[in-house]
Amino acid sequence: MTKQALQAVSALIDALPEGVAAVRFYREYQAALRTGEIVAVPVADSFTIGCRKCKDDLVRTDLSFDRWYDKTVRSLALHRARQGVVAHADDVTSGAVDFDRVAAQYREQLQARVAARTAVKRPKVRQTRSKPKLGDAGAENMAAQSQPRQGSERGAGHPTTPSTGED
Repeated sequence: MTKQALQAVSALIDALPEGVAAVRFYREYQAALRTGEIVAVPVADSFTIGCRKCKDDLVRTDLSFDRWYDKTVRSLALHRARQGVVAHADDVTSGAVDFDRVAAQYREQLQARVAARTAVKRPKVRQTRSKPKLGDAGAENMAAQSQPRQGSERGAGHPTTPSTGED
């Protein structure tokens, strides 16, 4: 029985580079397990990503896993950096990506953005009437309201109570 290189998924997630979302990586990992792209064995341990509890696995870290890991981390880093059609410069210069096909996709994406912006009808902004400004006439009314009523300083009773005149 040969000793295989195994690593816990929780350790892989802890070692992810900055800019790679752990939740997205875990989803990609589960999808790769389902398709058989990578091989893992469940263990009793668990870990948390944010507030989500996930079951830990031991992954065989062979050449196919290393290829999958590098490809996944690169694509997730690109997803975070920029939405849409994106290719690594190394892939374009080495010929791994068809330059003309990616350029056509990029052009279509830009045209779709412009079409979406022009298709949106923006509602007209309704102008509200502004409140009238307080002028000289308003200042006189305010001053008149601030003066006390006649009889209120002497402690006159409420107008509905009968006055006996013996104050």
